[in-house]
Amino acid sequence: MNPSTVSLIFAIALTSAASSSWASNWVSIDYKPTNEATTYVDTDSIMVSKGLVQFLVKQSFSTPQAAGNGKSYDYLIMGTAANCQERSLAMTNGQAFSRDGTIVDSMTVPASKLKFDKVDPDTTGAQELELVCGKARSQHSTE
Repeated sequence: MNPSTVSLIFAIALTSAASSSWASNWVSIDYKPTNEATTYVDTDSIMVSKGLVQFLVKQSFSTPQAAGNGKSYDYLIMGTAANCQERSLAMTNGQAFSRDGTIVDSMTVPASKLKFDKVDPDTTGAQELELVCGKARSQHSTE
């Protein structure tokens, strides 16, 4: 799949995620949870296309975080792509939200700058890969 297509899919998904009509199933995947932040994967958002697994990640913070625009946010929702064979992840886009659900900042990674980073074992990223790649394999085997 073309990286710009991945970004477009998740831009639409992120907009929908902010609305109450978005069906989601946020599952905590923290490898070593802290009091500072909790990471979740929306298992209902997992999609497979042309060798990539795409999904939404939410990071919820216990205290407000500073956004680059001078505002503060309480949680992030990020479009993420996984290459299960290479065990790597890339963030395609993201939005920062205040506690009341107002979008306070957003970003999209241009297709030309999309970068997949290898995931170290025994990390939250490794837990993300285990969850989404496992679900992708099970979806693919039932098709």
